[in-house]
Amino acid sequence: MTTTLLTGLPRSGTTLLCAMLNALPDTVALAEPMPRPSSDVPESIIAEIAAFATAIRVRAIGEGKVPTKALDGRVPDNFLEAPNPERRLRNTVSKLEDVSVGKALTPNFHLYIKHPALFAALVPHLRGRFPLFALIRDPLTVLAGWQTVNLPVHFGHLPAAERVDAELRSRLGSIQSRIDRQVAIMVWFLRTFASLSPRNIVRYEDIVLNPDAVVASLHVLPAPPIRHPIFRESAEKRYAGIDMPLLARHLQSIVPEIEYFYPGYREILGDVRRGKPSRSSHIGLNGRGKTRVDFFVAGVQKGGTTALAQMLTRHPSIRLANRKEVHFFDDAERSWEDPDYEYYHCWFRPPGAHTKVWGEATPIYFFQADAVARIHRYNPKSKFIICLRHPTFRAHSQWRMETVRGNEDWDFSRAISAEGRSRIQSGDRNARTYSYVERGLYARQFRHLFNLFPRAQVHVLRTDHLWRDSGACLAGICSFLDVTPMAHEGPSVYQVPHDSRELGRMSLADRQYLDALFRQEIEETQTLTGIDLSDWLDPDYEEPMPPPREA
Repeated sequence: MTTTLLTGLPRSGTTLLCAMLNALPDTVALAEPMPRPSSDVPESIIAEIAAFATAIRVRAIGEGKVPTKALDGRVPDNFLEAPNPERRLRNTVSKLEDVSVGKALTPNFHLYIKHPALFAALVPHLRGRFPLFALIRDPLTVLAGWQTVNLPVHFGHLPAAERVDAELRSRLGSIQSRIDRQVAIMVWFLRTFASLSPRNIVRYEDIVLNPDAVVASLHVLPAPPIRHPIFRESAEKRYAGIDMPLLARHLQSIVPEIEYFYPGYREILGDVRRGKPSRSSHIGLNGRGKTRVDFFVAGVQKGGTTALAQMLTRHPSIRLANRKEVHFFDDAERSWEDPDYEYYHCWFRPPGAHTKVWGEATPIYFFQADAVARIHRYNPKSKFIICLRHPTFRAHSQWRMETVRGNEDWDFSRAISAEGRSRIQSGDRNARTYSYVERGLYARQFRHLFNLFPRAQVHVLRTDHLWRDSGACLAGICSFLDVTPMAHEGPSVYQVPHDSRELGRMSLADRQYLDALFRQEIEETQTLTGIDLSDWLDPDYEEPMPPPREA
């Protein structure tokens, strides 16, 4: 049971994020639902937050209603009037009310509570108490928005935070200029958020580019794709009449704080001061000079890649994508004339504090020649990790998975026959689903991989060895990736994403048929990779992953 707190710069999209989260199953996101705390003491406020979250869970399950700032019975993506040509300040159009949850919830549903100013003031005290994420946005756009709203921040104050943070209250009280107080508030937020782990920072610009990646970074998985309209108007157009060069001059003094989150921002401000349009900063993969993903766990399906990915995520120097199987380079529907790598890179933001290498695990990349070619175009220095499983057992495991998913109606014998294999000719979806035999033809896949990437950039390991001695396998991978070795205790249970025990074991006839079919492929794979696979040629070979009937 997890309650996650959300903070952020005012006008940075925290309400939009709540609206998106509310569209997900088993999830409730509340916008500024708490009454004013009864105390100014941080520990007392945190106790009130915990009690409030507990009460909300009881109400959500028991009554199907929760309190939140809302408009027309829901959390919208914006609580303020639209900008107006008269340039009058925009008023809030929401109110705190009880709204219907509108969906079935489990007792452990995801609960999100957002209070931008209050939770920011409590950051030093919230560590270890609640998961906390902070939303940031291009500071020039945010500052322009502050000029248009009838909120305390427009006047250079932040009451909810000032009650808790006496130093902030004193600082703002000593500044005469309204805009200088706003800049002081901006600095206070940025310095506060810089104390959080980079993994707990969300950029609004990434929500615009790839909302699915942002949701994944908030630990709401599995989740359906986000289908929420996002406002994309430029700051100049949305805030017509605001003196952007003037705001840029005021922000120039706090460039160091801004560039922690938006590297290269000094140049952006310089352009605006010279009258050029403002633009958000998306420099590199992680905003700190990284431009490309380093490695791919690219195969094979049903070869232990899920278990391996989980192991690698524990290494402080390795940053895997926010979800396993991003499926970017195998997506034939993308425009590969001009690929949108920024969309792809959103899956890796924010980075870890000590990240040295970036990688992702999508097993079908090894199987698809087009995906390998696209990766080479993207980064010819990419490294590949390939987990090889005995192709006969791999085929049966894939058939089990597709059968449990409801994608396969044929029995295994028919599915691996010439008739069954012919189904892969009927479009991409069938090629993915019914490729029980074809995915096990490892030699032809390695030949294509080695035509584009040198052998030194490919690390091959056996799934059964990963099970027997995961520590040694991980040491080999760390050496390959040039990161420090990691301490690891081997898995006690083999990863079984789909329970298929009722399907029984492979028949001896099917085993012998596939062993004969794959024999030459195994021998060629052994020659191509230099990996000893001779025991796979033994008709009595059995996998060590217990219980094999469930894998």
